[in-house]
Order: sequence, then C-alpha cells, then structure tokens
Amino acid sequence: MRRDFQSRLGYKHDIIKRKLLDNQIELSSPLVDALRIKVIKNKDGDITNTIVKEASLISCSFPPLVNVPYRTIENNNGEYTITGLIDLIEDEAVQFYTITVPHNVYLSPEDLIIRVFLDPEIEKPIVLALRVTEQLGTFGVQMKLSNSYKTTIYTENFVPKVKAIILEMAKRRKIAGY
Repeated sequence: MRRDFQSRLGYKHDIIKRKLLDNQIELSSPLVDALRIKVIKNKDGDITNTIVKEASLISCSFPPLVNVPYRTIENNNGEYTITGLIDLIEDEAVQFYTITVPHNVYLSPEDLIIRVFLDPEIEKPIVLALRVTEQLGTFGVQMKLSNSYKTTIYTENFVPKVKAIILEMAKRRKIAGY
C-alpha cells in the first residue's frame, strides 16, 4: 500500500495525541476502579431473565456528578443488601452523565458500570449504577484517540446474580466490611 508522507506523519501524531489524551484523563480526575457487567436480556427485554455474560474491573474517570440518585449497601445482622431507587423522577432517569475511559477500554451499549465507594461522612457504602447508552469517540487522522460514553442511571432493581457480584467486589475491596 502506497502512503504519502503526510499520512505517515498523521499516524505518528495520532499515537502521540492518544498518549496525551490518556494523560489528560488521569490529570483531570483520577481513574477509579468500576465494575463493568455485560448483560444479555431475553428476546422480550425482560429484566427478570438477565444473564450475566461478563463481570470485570475497568478504570474510568467520573466527572463531578451533581444530584445523582444512588443506592447504599446495608448490613442487616451480617446479611448485606442493596437498596433500590424509590420514586425516581422521570427527568433524572433520562439525564445523561458522561464518563471517560482510556483508549484501550471498550464498553458496549447496555453495559452496566457500577462504582462502589465509601464516604467518610456516611456510614453506609454508596453504590452508583450507570447504564451505557451511547459510545462517543475523538478521532485523529487515522485512528480513534479517546473514548467517552453517555450513561444514564440504572433504574431497575438488580437481579440476584448482579447483587452477588457487586457485594463480592465490595467485600474484596474492604468497602462492605463495616
């Protein structure tokens, strides 16, 4: 394949830009570990028959999120439960939140991104659950430079398998050991 000087130079610049954008992500807000759960729904889209295809930890950058509904992990005599969202206003359910990931992390629409963390002011661990709705990319001359994703609040109740995965990750990270 014959390529001219400008296309070869553009390719080299894309590699440098990609590294700079990844560094910018890390400098703008720290990368945190989040749980990615890939789900497969049945043909009717029923949540009761959700099958967990994959659960893995990814690094992503959450910008400051304002007025976001969240769940908590509660300890009832040694048995952990995750609270549900009550009376979520429709405007909050369709509000989009953008998360940014390094160029080598790929998410798909309908993936669940779950972040579990402790706030020193609150005694119960916080669970933030987002659903990926759209993929956004920044493109250079010949390659994709960075990934970001539009997400919405995951409003449905977790099926038992997903709850178990979240609680296991929280226990391993010593977040749910209160």
